[in-house]
Amino acid sequence: MRAVLGKRLFLVQNPLANSRRHRHLPRWRFHFDLNHHRLYVNNIMKKQIYLILDNLRSSHNVGAIFRTADAVGVKKIFLCGITPIPGDEKQGNRRVKKASVGADEFVKWEHCKNVLEAIKKLKKTITAKTQTRKTYRPRRSVCGQIQIISLEQTPKSILFTKVKYRLPLALIVGNEIDGIGENALKLSDIKIEIPMFGQKNSLNVTTATGIALYKILEFV
Repeated sequence: MRAVLGKRLFLVQNPLANSRRHRHLPRWRFHFDLNHHRLYVNNIMKKQIYLILDNLRSSHNVGAIFRTADAVGVKKIFLCGITPIPGDEKQGNRRVKKASVGADEFVKWEHCKNVLEAIKKLKKTITAKTQTRKTYRPRRSVCGQIQIISLEQTPKSILFTKVKYRLPLALIVGNEIDGIGENALKLSDIKIEIPMFGQKNSLNVTTATGIALYKILEFV
């Protein structure tokens, strides 16, 4: 027996609650339709959210970002500058592969010399998709243009909860010490920041990326 509360949320009867051993358990529990959720992520999110890593130095951070990107459904990651790439000793950094727990095999990635090159490739790809698929209209996008957002603390940065995100979208995150380069900031449509209330006034790049990505999901 179940009661429908929404398209994907159900209230179902807990069969264990009828036994004496488990009588302390609630008789009803919430059930989320995960199959519908996975289909939503695969069909929508993997087509429209991109990540650009600007000169990250830590292979552990890059690997963790790959893992977060896979969880969110990012379509592709652009590794720019000195950012470590996944692979073995000859082709890349094994630490990235280890930290990603194999997520690098599920998320597409590409190495670029700098952020400008990555953005040019992205805009070219988005424009080509729009021209070849005239009936294709990404949700919350304008004329197939991609929204470029930098996650950085600057005088012009906006609180990340106050921004109206639209797809397709590319999120830029920068170096652990120096942040995003000036050239990359000039190419951004919006600069966002996460509020800080402590003494260090900073978050690990992996943590900050995860916070921003899951906030973006609310606007899809």
